[in-house]
Amino acid sequence: MNEKVLRKEIRKEKRNTRQYITMNQKISKTLLAVGAVSSIGSPFMGLGVQKALAAEEASPRFLDVPPTSWAYPSIMKLNAMGIVSGGKDGLFYPDRNSTKEEATIIALRLLGLDAPPTNLSPSTFSSSSWAEDWIALAVERSLILPEEEQIGSENWGQSPATREWLMKLIVRAVGMNAEVIQSATTASWFTDISKVSPSNTGYVNAATELGIVSGYDDGTFRPTLTVTRQELAVMIARAELYSTQTDKVFRGMLVRLSSNDITLLSDEGESIHFTLDANAVINGEYLNPGQLLAVVHNGNSAFYLEPSASLSFIDKQNQQAQESWLQSIFQNIVKFDTAQAPTYKKYQVLTYEGSTYVALTTSPKGLPDNSTDYMILAAAGAKGAKGDIGARGADGSSGAAGIAGAAGIAGAAGIAGAAGATGATGATGVTGAQGIQGVTGATGATGATGPTGPQGVQGIQGVTGATGPTGPQGPAGTNGTP
Repeated sequence: MNEKVLRKEIRKEKRNTRQYITMNQKISKTLLAVGAVSSIGSPFMGLGVQKALAAEEASPRFLDVPPTSWAYPSIMKLNAMGIVSGGKDGLFYPDRNSTKEEATIIALRLLGLDAPPTNLSPSTFSSSSWAEDWIALAVERSLILPEEEQIGSENWGQSPATREWLMKLIVRAVGMNAEVIQSATTASWFTDISKVSPSNTGYVNAATELGIVSGYDDGTFRPTLTVTRQELAVMIARAELYSTQTDKVFRGMLVRLSSNDITLLSDEGESIHFTLDANAVINGEYLNPGQLLAVVHNGNSAFYLEPSASLSFIDKQNQQAQESWLQSIFQNIVKFDTAQAPTYKKYQVLTYEGSTYVALTTSPKGLPDNSTDYMILAAAGAKGAKGDIGARGADGSSGAAGIAGAAGIAGAAGIAGAAGATGATGATGVTGAQGIQGVTGATGATGATGPTGPQGVQGIQGVTGATGPTGPQGPAGTNGTP
């Protein structure tokens, strides 16, 4: 790993050029691990975030830059550093195009300059009167080279700042010229890299690798596109990570954050305290003890906080080294043991009854929860609510049929069940063919005479028969009474 590049990236040097993360600084490593181990949203952390957000909503810094704007954190950061400001009307004009003189001044202010010297030789560039001394300073520091510019234009300073031109200015400002040489022939993922001027290709590639600029969703860089004021702010804010000439940003490990102040640990193990300004902006929802933060401050007052990008840079530069580094950190955290306490060294990180502490002295006395020899880094978190039952997973495919087992012994016959209800009478079937006539059976006995049937209808009168012979004369009857 390039030690010089790593230090530039992960260390926001103050004027005494103190370094932050190095491989042999055990305390910084150890405290960093606490953030990964505890991973809690500490109760005091929430207060600080809520206060900052409430301040933003109550009195926005710029009327046309709401907290929901994608460029809001970057604009607030540069405003806290005194690099950018709005108009007297309270507006920032985020969508207005940036000019070369405006971008030049902002790049120089990133280097910690509040005003340019007035004893420089005037430059040959035409510009607004208020920008002349700044441009002369940029020429003196070789941020701008006359032979590269069209200095004969009517007003060079008011000409638009394009994306490729701005990359050259920023990379030079943060002193990354060596990276330009290395990146000049690096393959670029931008589909329109061929449209970048050959002399600017190395600057564009270097700025991309450093995370100062990114392309559009369609894979293009669009080198000749004019940069807006909010885009300029975002790129300068990202470049701040590599600037070593400002004392307005302090980086350290977060120890605690309350609604009124913040405590960080320097690489020498010194506790640094800042009072949160009433309108302080905190860029980040979850800030945990042990996390590396960047604090924009003026004296002891903090105006802007954000997580540092150093770890992501280390991961990009050398992932294997980072993994080994973090592994060594975890090995240094111990469970509190009364018998071993006399052997603890200063800044030993330990756990006790669910909370994480750091020893403030060698051979600390007492128990971590009631001794001033220890400082709590992360209190034990409350048990979380039971999560919802997850959705049922998809049914798996049916497995192959197993081998049939041996037939079991037949069980005893069960008790006969009750007879079922008689079923409905089925339909009459078709009459079968007449069978062969059987043998005549014996005459059966005469049956009893049945009852006399009703008198039949009188038949037709028959023909009168012949007169029969006269019968013999009967005896005379007796005389009658006179």
